[in-house]
Amino acid sequence: MRITNKVLSNNMLRNMFQTMGGMDKYQNMATTGRKINRPSDNPSGNITTLRMRTKLAQNEQFKDNATTAKSWLEKSEDSLISMGDIMQRVRELAVK
Repeated sequence: MRITNKVLSNNMLRNMFQTMGGMDKYQNMATTGRKINRPSDNPSGNITTLRMRTKLAQNEQFKDNATTAKSWLEKSEDSLISMGDIMQRVRELAVK
């Protein structure tokens, strides 16, 4: 079997494009600072990343809910203190 110049050039081009594709992948990693830029880069790592993002979002929502509840409780406490003061004043007026 004879190896022609066309076969050699096709092999060289294929190898060159594969190498360029690999370089592109690593340049993207270096530029973005991310190991995973597309889901196809690492499917199992992508699943882990999505789970972590979900957990992070849930934790943020929990934190927001806790902040809202704390604010509501503080307002309720202030209202109860005011009601106690009013009741004390009513008792004072009733005794007179």
